[in-house]
Amino acid sequence: MKNALISILISTALSLCLLFGDELVAEFAFYVCAAMNFLSWSGVLLGVMDKEVAARIRRNFWLVLPSGIFAVYALIQSGHTFLAASSFMVQFFIVAAAFKQEAA
Repeated sequence: MKNALISILISTALSLCLLFGDELVAEFAFYVCAAMNFLSWSGVLLGVMDKEVAARIRRNFWLVLPSGIFAVYALIQSGHTFLAASSFMVQFFIVAAAFKQEAA
């Protein structure tokens, strides 16, 4: 639960920086989002999610969903539509993999 709240705070802060920050802060937030997106895709493609992580994602899914939607919205509004699409897709694949492990 503590990790989920920290994740929500970081995601919300980056989204607010993209939406309301000056040019330098928004650029920093963009590069951080791009790096996190790259790491997320690396994890999805390498299949490094174990059962404990999948259980934590399933347990906190509804808690972190609004911050994920807000992050995608902030990326779209700040003009980074390709990164927004990539971010949405990797979030979808992570959640799908977590729920797939539950079914298996």
